[in-house]
Amino acid sequence: MRRVGEAYAEQAGIELAWGRLFHLYGPREAPGRLVSSIVASLLAGETVETTTGEQRRDFMHVEDVAGALVALLDSAVVGPVNIASGAGVKVSDVIDRLGRLTGGSRLLRRGALSERPGEPHSLVGDVARLRDEVGYRPRWTLDDGLSDTVRWWERRLGIER
Repeated sequence: MRRVGEAYAEQAGIELAWGRLFHLYGPREAPGRLVSSIVASLLAGETVETTTGEQRRDFMHVEDVAGALVALLDSAVVGPVNIASGAGVKVSDVIDRLGRLTGGSRLLRRGALSERPGEPHSLVGDVARLRDEVGYRPRWTLDDGLSDTVRWWERRLGIER
């Protein structure tokens, strides 16, 4: 899609910027994704099997992703811009936080799944262009964003605490 966009922009004589999204999470996330699947399972009292979670990923709350994309659209920046937090977090840390937030830590079976072949150990975005050229900085901390996500799932599933 990027190549098609670049070719069209060049042919039409227009400028093109695009956001490269990293690991989004938050309310209304598709059920099969990492954070949503773990939260929904733990809130339902189901066991969650994971890898060891040693890989590092760059997580960003969906409201920050939306804010970054709007800021990119409003800027004069051209070319690729990483839409990310710039902070690498171990997947195991995210899983542990979700266990505590849901009260389901005892249901986590870390290391029960094998690592995916060829999966990179670390995927963290360089956010220099987002920060310096677009002028955007994320507003959500990981802890606040995960808490917000758990509360959304609790409301969706009708769980009162």
